[in-house]
Amino acid sequence: MNAIDLIHAVPEVEKHLSDEMSRQIYKIRLNYSIYRNVDEFFENIAKLNIKWLYEPDLDEFFSRNVNAKRIVIFGAGERGRYTLTALKHYKYKDLQICFCDSDSRKWKKAEKMGGGV
Repeated sequence: MNAIDLIHAVPEVEKHLSDEMSRQIYKIRLNYSIYRNVDEFFENIAKLNIKWLYEPDLDEFFSRNVNAKRIVIFGAGERGRYTLTALKHYKYKDLQICFCDSDSRKWKKAEKMGGGV
């Protein structure tokens, strides 16, 4: 599909989306596909107040561990950094978020992302 076809396809796809929330998510996802700005993606998604797949698990964990003040993400690779970005744009953003990874080459990258190692 070339750029012209894509430009014409976007409104056609939007017509088939059943509700306003779906259209908003589609536009946010389309914007991310073009610009690859993860922070902007999560900021825009957070504004929609939708529940994430991991939210019930985290809510359950924190309800059982009310004094917990930090989260440790095992793995400082791409998915770990993605998880950090997601958490920083959600209600767990005030917790201390750290990484645990056996690959010392990833430690500096994790610190630059704002997670401790």
